[in-house]
Amino acid sequence: MRPGGMLVQRRTDDDSDRKPVQPPTIKVRVKYGSTYHEVNISSIATF
Repeated sequence: MRPGGMLVQRRTDDDSDRKPVQPPTIKVRVKYGSTYHEVNISSIATF
């Protein structure tokens, strides 16, 4: 615990071996006339 009662998580060297988890993607398929487009967008993307 830190002064003021703030709890802090301690990381070990074992944690650095893990790969970061990728957020799921959303697949968007668009048909425009006779043409199809497929776009993959991160589920946490903003636009």
